[in-house]
Amino acid sequence: MSNDSLLLSSTEFPSGATKVELTKEAVVAGFSNATGISNYKVDGQVSFTPAQCEHAQQDLAAQQRLLQNASFTGVQQVDGTVITEILSGTSADLDKILDLVARCGQMTVTTTAGGKQLTANIAIEPLPLPGAVNGVPAVAYRTTS
Repeated sequence: MSNDSLLLSSTEFPSGATKVELTKEAVVAGFSNATGISNYKVDGQVSFTPAQCEHAQQDLAAQQRLLQNASFTGVQQVDGTVITEILSGTSADLDKILDLVARCGQMTVTTTAGGKQLTANIAIEPLPLPGAVNGVPAVAYRTTS
């Protein structure tokens, strides 16, 4: 059975959401920009508050290996929120992701880009899994920056 046959249908997403076409590149970019800073050419040091979250973006980005043989689907809600589902036959370190979400639920990233100071407030919150997961290892979280 392919991953595609296991993806949520558009009716299983929240009411009013519009299906969006997701490419592997777009999903990888989302992982890479978990802090909202990497869209800019950074001139100086990047600082994280709390300091223990310094590697949060790298930890999330490291999970990109699961995207190699993955299927994607997604929708955009009226408020602009994009919900992405990723199904992969490659194992991810879900405990590491859950730990990161617990440790770095709220963080601030500060840097300089183009001569201007940039500050991003990031929230990473766990989301409940749908009951239909049926014991398949999964994790759901929302990142807002």
